[in-house]
Amino acid sequence: MSKRIFISADHGMAIIYFLQSDVVPTLLAAGVEIVVLTDDETKAKIASSFVQPGLTCEGLISLM
Repeated sequence: MSKRIFISADHGMAIIYFLQSDVVPTLLAAGVEIVVLTDDETKAKIASSFVQPGLTCEGLISLM
């Protein structure tokens, strides 16, 4: 059974700081899938800047 972590941040800088930390590669190396939930306006920009297998970006509005 794989593990999945959801990270929710509606402020662009908070999620960028998280994605630049050592936490993300450590979790991905352990086989954990990371789903980043952020505002729809910055979703595409964040998704294209932080492309890694196991890391997915989703918009907060599109989930409602």
